[in-house]
Amino acid sequence: MIWVAVGGVVGSLFRYLLNEIFGSDKTGVLIANQLGVALAAFSVSYFLTHPNLKLKNFVIPGFCGGLTTFSSVMLLSNEFGYSYIFENLAISLLVVAFIYPWSKQRA
Repeated sequence: MIWVAVGGVVGSLFRYLLNEIFGSDKTGVLIANQLGVALAAFSVSYFLTHPNLKLKNFVIPGFCGGLTTFSSVMLLSNEFGYSYIFENLAISLLVVAFIYPWSKQRA
């Protein structure tokens, strides 16, 4: 449980940093979500062949969970409309469709 908590803190701080760098909640949240989705997709296949429960808990539910944010997407959809939700979902699906098969070949 501690590894999930530590990963969540690091992921949340990284998301905050992305928002500061891009100066926009909209862009920062979109990039944070896509990085989290890409890392989670890669990690799922990696940990199938390289089991390490502590690292898996740190990375997937911890770091990726803290980095990605559905609640911010919903909040920003009030400002930018439902197209922002669909933009996040569509890009996330494309990222998974690209990363997961690629990562399985390298794992």
